[in-house]
Amino acid sequence: GCWGDPSRACPRTVSSADHPFNYDPSLMPQGEDWARVYATDPISHGTPAEAAEKALTPIEVKIKVDHTPPSVSLSGTLTEQAVLGSNRPSYGLKLAATDGTSEKPQSGVAKTVLKLDGKVVEESAPGCGTKNCAITPPEWKLEAASYSAGSHLVEVTATDAVGLSTTKTLAIEL
Repeated sequence: GCWGDPSRACPRTVSSADHPFNYDPSLMPQGEDWARVYATDPISHGTPAEAAEKALTPIEVKIKVDHTPPSVSLSGTLTEQAVLGSNRPSYGLKLAATDGTSEKPQSGVAKTVLKLDGKVVEESAPGCGTKNCAITPPEWKLEAASYSAGSHLVEVTATDAVGLSTTKTLAIEL
């Protein structure tokens, strides 16, 4: 609405809250990159070409894009239950969830959830202060006497800081 003349004067400052910078991460490659933001006025002062010509410094914004869900690995006696049999008093389950490496940065694991027959039995959300966080919660113990004989389903879900998740399941027999 401003044209740079007295009848339609432009504001002296503009906030990004008034004019947000929108981008679609789904169209961008995964990883970290920099975006250069140039300001222009209604009569094209400050275009990128003019900025380069006048040695104006653009504002640089780091953009982080993560398209890859975390990886989950399971180990312990619960994963070997089919071989060990259903007569043990307890079974252990260790899980490790990772998301990213220094070579291929990602947002990091934010949360893990372990369910047995659809009910949450263990949850870990220690908070990820940096990229590439991994979560390795303490071993979870299934006490066989606490559950009925028969088939059960164990589900482990890891979710990263941008909401992508991976779920692994184990069918067990008690």
